[in-house]
Amino acid sequence: MFQRQVKLDMNQLARIASQTVEANFVAKIKKYPDGLHSKAFLLTMDSGVEVVAKVPNPNAGLAHFTTASEVASMDFVRDICATTTPRVLAWSSKASENPVGAEYIIMEKVVGMSLSSVWNSLPIDKKTVIFKQISSYQQAWASIKFQQYGSLYYAADVSTQVERSPICYRDKDHREVQDDRFAVGPNVSRNTVDFGRAQVNFYRGPWSSLEEYCISTGNREIACVEEIHAVHKPYVSIAGRYIPTRAKKLSALQAYMKLIPFLLPTDRSITTSHIWHTDLHSENIFISAEDPTKIVAIIDWQAAALSPLYENALQPALLEFEGSPLNGLERPEKPHNLNDLEPAARKAVFANWMDKMLASYYQNLIYHTDPKLYQAIQFRENISYDLLCWARNILIDGEAVYLKQVVHDLKSAWSTLPGVKALKDPPYPFNFSSEEETEIMNDYEDMFAGIEFLNQIREAMGPLFPDDKTIDHRDYESAKDLLEFYKRNVLQQFARNDKERDAVLAWWPYGS
Repeated sequence: MFQRQVKLDMNQLARIASQTVEANFVAKIKKYPDGLHSKAFLLTMDSGVEVVAKVPNPNAGLAHFTTASEVASMDFVRDICATTTPRVLAWSSKASENPVGAEYIIMEKVVGMSLSSVWNSLPIDKKTVIFKQISSYQQAWASIKFQQYGSLYYAADVSTQVERSPICYRDKDHREVQDDRFAVGPNVSRNTVDFGRAQVNFYRGPWSSLEEYCISTGNREIACVEEIHAVHKPYVSIAGRYIPTRAKKLSALQAYMKLIPFLLPTDRSITTSHIWHTDLHSENIFISAEDPTKIVAIIDWQAAALSPLYENALQPALLEFEGSPLNGLERPEKPHNLNDLEPAARKAVFANWMDKMLASYYQNLIYHTDPKLYQAIQFRENISYDLLCWARNILIDGEAVYLKQVVHDLKSAWSTLPGVKALKDPPYPFNFSSEEETEIMNDYEDMFAGIEFLNQIREAMGPLFPDDKTIDHRDYESAKDLLEFYKRNVLQQFARNDKERDAVLAWWPYGS
C-alpha cells in the first residue's frame, strides 16, 4: 500500500497548472481512479480549460528517470512517429526541486473517450477499422530503428555518469538521423523496476548490441535474486507442492547465461531497437465521441523502452480470447455446436469466436502490411524466444518451467535451433544427471499443478480476482472473502499433507 501513496502539495500543483494555460485559478479538481503506478487529476480552470495532472507513485520506477523518460518518449512518438499523444504542458522529474514536492506531468486533456467504454458493444467491422489504425501506429514505430537499447530521454536529463551522445536512428526512409535533443539512457521498463528491482544496484543501460542487452538481463535477475531479502511469492502458481528457492532460480539463470549465444535470432532484422507502446489495452486508447472508430490518442507511455523488435511484437491486449493460440494465418472455424447450446452459452461461444476472428484479422493485416513485424511475431512461437523471454522474470516465477524446458524440450530440439545451426552445430551444452533431471521434472509437475488450480480460482472469481490490477473499493470485501474461501479450498483439495498445507499458508500471496 505504501508504494502507491505519494505526498504532494495540491495547491502548488494547481497553481502551476493554471499558470501553464494562463488561467487565473483552478476552479475544480477531480481525481481519477487510482492506477497501479500513478495518480491522475482533472483540473478545470476558471476559463473552462481542462488539463490532466499525472503524479507517479513510488512504485512507478526510478526517481527522476521514469518521469523524464515518459515525457521525452511522448514528445518523440508525437513528433517523429506521428502518434497522437497528449501534449505535455509542464513537468518536473525532480521532486526535491519543485514546490509540489513530487514528480508531475501536466498535459492536455484528450478530447474523446476511452475505448473501454464502447469496445464490447462495437461490431467486428468497426473493431477492424480501429485495428487498421493500431497497425499503422505500429508500422511507424517499427520504421524508426535506434542504434542503442535502453530508454529515451531529453539529453539534459541523462546523468553525466552515463555515456551520452545525440541519439542516432534510421528513419522510415532508411536515412541516418542524429538528434541532439534526445539521448538513450537507463531502461525504465517494468521488468527493470518492479518487485524490488528498483532498489537493487545493477547496470541499467544503454547497450549498443543485442548480446550486451541480453547478458545484462541475466545479470540483473541474478543480482536481484541474490540481494532481495525474501524469495518472492509466485503469482502464476499456488506454492505448496512446489516451493521456489533462491538456488533453483539461480540455476535457471545460469542456464540462461550459457544459452544466450544459441537463442538469439539469426534474422537480425527482428532484433533492431524500437520505441513501442507494449500495453495497448482499451483504457490506454482514446477514440472520438462522434466516430468511435477513430483513435484520437494513445496514453500512458510510462516505462516505455527501446527494445528489440521481437520483444515488442506483442498482440495488443484487446485481442484476448479463450482457447489455444492461433497458428500462423489460420482462420478460426465457426463453432459447430452453436445451435445445441442454451442462449447464454451460445452468446458467449459466439463472442469468443468473434474475438478469435479479430485476432486472425490482425495477424493477417500485419503479415501483409509489415512483414518484419510478422516475422518477429512468428519468432515468439519457438523455444528460443521462450527461453529468452522467461529469463526476464525469474525473480518472480518460472524457474521450474525454465529448467524443465532446458532439460527436456531444448535437449530434443537442440539441433533444429537456428542459432545452433548458425554456430556450426555445437553439442547440447548441459550434462544433467538422471537424479537432477528427475528432480527438475517433479518440480515442473508440482508447479504446473499449482498453475492449474490457480487458474480454476481465477476463472471462478472472474473480475474479482486480483491478478496485477487493483480491485474497486466497492468490491474489496467481496474479493477478500472469496480469496479466503478459496484458500480453504486449496488447503483441503490441493495440499496433500501437513507439510504442503503449511507451505500453502506460508506462501499464499493474497492477504493473510
